[in-house]
Amino acid sequence: MFILFSSPCVSLKAEKRRLKEELRKEREAVRRKAAIEKATARKIARESMELIEDEQLELMEMAASRKGLSSIISLDHDTMQSLESFRGRLASQASPRAH
Repeated sequence: MFILFSSPCVSLKAEKRRLKEELRKEREAVRRKAAIEKATARKIARESMELIEDEQLELMEMAASRKGLSSIISLDHDTMQSLESFRGRLASQASPRAH
């Protein structure tokens, strides 16, 4: 009967390979997680920008309507620069006043 003993050198190499592969998988998992988080952040930012743009267009349309203009293209520079104050005026007119 023959009993084969593996040399300590062979098992050390196998252990090093196993650890190296484990570290590679962990690093890959971290990279994958970071890529997913970055993609999610980009998606959220893009959606937020779309909402802001939609809100800005609505404000421009309301400003044009209030000035009796047929299109937002006709809005003057000053009106475009003061859309935020226009938003404030709309909000104050729309909110019920406490007596």
